[in-house]
Amino acid sequence: MSSVHLEMASSTRLVQTPGHYVGAEAVEEDDQLIDDKMKRLVGELKGQFAKSMKLESAIRFNLAGLGYGG
Repeated sequence: MSSVHLEMASSTRLVQTPGHYVGAEAVEEDDQLIDDKMKRLVGELKGQFAKSMKLESAIRFNLAGLGYGG
């Protein structure tokens, strides 16, 4: 098997992306401004970080109670 020259690939319209062959996910329309979207997402992330810290604390406490804390 030999490699295909760029000119031949473009002239025969060879497609190099898998979406052409396996289908591509539909793009969801989003009218939300990027600044508003980022503010919302950062707010959600901060909430998830806070929850993560609480869970970590509880896990460490329980491990210590079992003699595996440090």
